Amino acid sequence: MNRLIHLSLVILLMSACGGEAEPEPKIRTVKTMEVSERASGQLRRFPGSVEAVDASRLSYDVSRQLQEARERAGDRFTRGQLLAVFDTQSFELSVEAARAALTRAEAQNTERESAYQREIRIQEQEPGATSQRAVDQARASFESTSENVSYSRAQLDLARRDLERTELRAPFDGVVALTHVEAFEEVR
Repeated sequence: MNRLIHLSLVILLMSACGGEAEPEPKIRTVKTMEVSERASGQLRRFPGSVEAVDASRLSYDVSRQLQEARERAGDRFTRGQLLAVFDTQSFELSVEAARAALTRAEAQNTERESAYQREIRIQEQEPGATSQRAVDQARASFESTSENVSYSRAQLDLARRDLERTELRAPFDGVVALTHVEAFEEVR
């Protein structure tokens, strides 16, 4: 009998060493009810609001005339679908102007680098033939045009980005709820 008590105590102690058991999450029950029209024809109104699961206010990154608004309120669209297009002519001209400015800056940079290298070569071959001031001026001019090249590249990148943003594409599948602009309106 004593052995039986000891064996029961050992089993009880071993089962207690297992750590705390995590309580199972309680599943809450919800009472549901189907609302339907009564045969009497009585109209019932319930307060509440309906909201979309995903909603997005789409706006335009550039300010120009809207050339084409392809969707109207209530139209369905898919992700990536073209919704609106701006007049691209001025943006294309901006890209061309920026490309020309970059070409001009690169040409000036090449010219100034050549002048700087020439001044260094003259100073090394004949130390008294040119002054240190002339070398410093040539170097400063070359560095300045190098910065102009970087600036012109950035301007070209911005112009290209603005040209790409003349199209408004859908970020996800959905339905057009409301439009605030029409084709040929100036958008800011």
